[in-house]
Amino acid sequence: NGISSLAADSPLPEAFPVLQQLDLDANRISDWAEVSRLADLPCLAKLTLSANQIDAISIPKSSGDGPPAFARLQSLYITHNALGTPGEPGSKVAAEAGCGWSAIAMLDNLPALRDLRCVGNPLFELPACEPALAREWIIGRVSQLSHLDGSQILPEDRVMGEKKYLRQCHAELYDQGGSFAGAFVAQHPRFHSLNQMYEDVQHEKRGADASKSKLSSNLVELTIKSNLEAHADMEPVLKRVTLSMSVGKLKALCQRLFKVKGGPRHMKLTYIAPDDSDDAQAEQVKQVELEEW
Repeated sequence: NGISSLAADSPLPEAFPVLQQLDLDANRISDWAEVSRLADLPCLAKLTLSANQIDAISIPKSSGDGPPAFARLQSLYITHNALGTPGEPGSKVAAEAGCGWSAIAMLDNLPALRDLRCVGNPLFELPACEPALAREWIIGRVSQLSHLDGSQILPEDRVMGEKKYLRQCHAELYDQGGSFAGAFVAQHPRFHSLNQMYEDVQHEKRGADASKSKLSSNLVELTIKSNLEAHADMEPVLKRVTLSMSVGKLKALCQRLFKVKGGPRHMKLTYIAPDDSDDAQAEQVKQVELEEW
């Protein structure tokens, strides 16, 4: 029909007080604000919006004052729209509230929603976004679903999906340095409730953080430079190595880095401790020849 606007001369709830199903497939609706005009239809239980051009979803969370938006909507079909943007899949796609994965998270504000169909959107068609992974991320974001893209969500599916999604949240939070930025909250509004629900995932996260901390504390950063005349124009190489690395293994590393012939036994390593002092004599004191052979 080519519909792009749902504006009406009279309030839609008054015009359609008993409307239960509405099919708006294959139109030109691109702005969710047009869909929001249907939010107060008192009996609307099924809404199909497939094959439109919708690229964002915005559904306000109920404040408790009056009925929520789409209060009785049980089935929503939004397949083959424009949700998502090019880029890496997962929680980092489209940080703006209402776009990308944030659009899926908005659907958790529909209290009666049980059946969702959303295949065919760019968000789920990126190369690394496998169907099983996308399914888990949707289940984790929308708490009340019982059917997704025509497939039933069993209780064990929900537990597994929510746990995997929560682990993804923790991984992203770790990458951000533990900062609950606005984009993170917009994409993961269920994070805190899921964190309380699955304490075992929290323990996994603590254990993983402890392991990373232990490994990090056992690493040292070295600036390695060759004094060979043939390497005069080579830039120093920065490497992180374990404190327990032997001199022999360090020599073998240097041999690979600088392609030194003759084997590590013929190499001499000198450690120069970092010092901000300009005193050449003090610098010499901090030079130590490393030996193992």
